[in-house]
Amino acid sequence: MLRVCKKMMGKRSKEKTYAQIFRMDMQNLRETQDTNSQETKEHVINAIILAPRIGFIGYRTSRAIAYLLYYYLSRVRKDCEFLNSGDNLSNQLIHFGPGDLLIALSFPRYARETIEVLKYGKRMG
Repeated sequence: MLRVCKKMMGKRSKEKTYAQIFRMDMQNLRETQDTNSQETKEHVINAIILAPRIGFIGYRTSRAIAYLLYYYLSRVRKDCEFLNSGDNLSNQLIHFGPGDLLIALSFPRYARETIEVLKYGKRMG
């Protein structure tokens, strides 16, 4: 995406570049919507509603998106926690248990740390 943006900036006006970026974002949202079945979407929504506690984490470029999701969900439900991806992470994760939900966001190339957090979450139930 960054390479595409830099390339577009050199050839077009900034206004046209921003319009192209917005179109690409909308296309990504449409594809995400279309790729997942209604059953999958309902499963995710129910998991978010029913989880006693939700932890959010994202590394590198995913961190801002993870925080945005945390911010909005924490406004409509209790017991949401944005997990610090630093040295303190293990101390935060130890308080999560069966039934709790970890939401991890990552973009290709996926951060190894994100995969490790999800493996830990799976082991803890």
